[in-house]
Amino acid sequence: MHPWGPGRRDFPVLPLFEPHRLARKGDPSTSKAAANSTEELRETHWGAILKELVFGPGTSEELAERCGLPHAAVWRRMGELYKAGHVVRTDEKRPNRSGRMAFVWRRSHVQGPG
Repeated sequence: MHPWGPGRRDFPVLPLFEPHRLARKGDPSTSKAAANSTEELRETHWGAILKELVFGPGTSEELAERCGLPHAAVWRRMGELYKAGHVVRTDEKRPNRSGRMAFVWRRSHVQGPG
């Protein structure tokens, strides 16, 4: 059992990746503010997922449930974490709620910050 309990969302924000621009120089201030909030949310999701993987591997659906995050958000972040070298997709598959098989993810052996 992990120490945060189900549904907790107060995970620390971890700067895991080089920031990339979601807004251009000429964009209005509202677009820049939206881009900044999206970056913060993304980093919060990365931190939550990586911390949860310390307690064991899981499918994106399992990790979403354990983190208290929407499945779509976790599923989207797994590819980003994979590209950055923080997670590995194993050969193991488990059935998800729909009965389809889903890959199991684990933390990579070589870890960056977090």
